[in-house]
Amino acid sequence: MRVREIVRRVRPEVVALLGPTIAPLFLDSHERTGVGWKTTRLESSEVFVLPNPSGRNRAYPGFQDKLIWYQQLAARWK
Repeated sequence: MRVREIVRRVRPEVVALLGPTIAPLFLDSHERTGVGWKTTRLESSEVFVLPNPSGRNRAYPGFQDKLIWYQQLAARWK
């Protein structure tokens, strides 16, 4: 898979997956749902799943409901 090749070559500290629907492609079965930090690594990188920012996202309908997850990821570097 091309994403894995890129992650292997670039070796980022963290890979952020945008939207939990993509998680099954990269995560172990026990971590395929929900947003936030995951224990499964993608190659050597930590993984953080963000809610999709789309206005059609019913699981996280408002800006504030999504923002907290982006802030949690950003806090990693504060």
